[in-house]
Amino acid sequence: MRGYAIGLACLLVLAAGAAAWAVQEGDMIIAPEVGFAAMNGELGQMLGGDIAYGVTLAYGVIDWLAIEADTLYSLHEQADKDETGEISTSHFIGGIGPRFNWNTRYVIPYLTLQGAASFLRYKSEWEGPRKTLKDQNDAHAFGGLGGLGVDFVIADAFTVGLFGKAGYLKSNLEYSNQQDRDQEAGAYGYFAGGLRLTMIF
Repeated sequence: MRGYAIGLACLLVLAAGAAAWAVQEGDMIIAPEVGFAAMNGELGQMLGGDIAYGVTLAYGVIDWLAIEADTLYSLHEQADKDETGEISTSHFIGGIGPRFNWNTRYVIPYLTLQGAASFLRYKSEWEGPRKTLKDQNDAHAFGGLGGLGVDFVIADAFTVGLFGKAGYLKSNLEYSNQQDRDQEAGAYGYFAGGLRLTMIF
């Protein structure tokens, strides 16, 4: 692991000597992305992680700063069906805020800070003593996200890279299921990471 870190650091140092050209002032970025998302807290105890996909848009304000807006959608199912009944929650999150770029010819590391909002659609179904019981509830959450990423230039105005983000949001979701009835999900941590293809215009 240490060897990989040293190798990556050397690559970044070498790339820093190249002329900056990407994600500069006036550039527009469109980046489809796919990865994995998970939550903790009350939601994380009920629900497992799942595949997430979305898109990022950004506009270069100056050579090292852009304004970025991105979205990720994931559909989470129960972590333990025997304990909770059948549960699923669709999770759509969007964020907007500054993106700080370190632009070189071949490698573009960046940091993001975003205000975020999410929309959740909770569904559950479990067998009661006399009939099948169901619950469905829509809710929202607000909070913030921080992210790190690195893009590798593969052609003029195209990069492929890795992204990761973590945040904290407070939700108004109320739910019922086989184990806990009339509960509030409250705050939760959100974690996501994956691959991103960036097109620069």
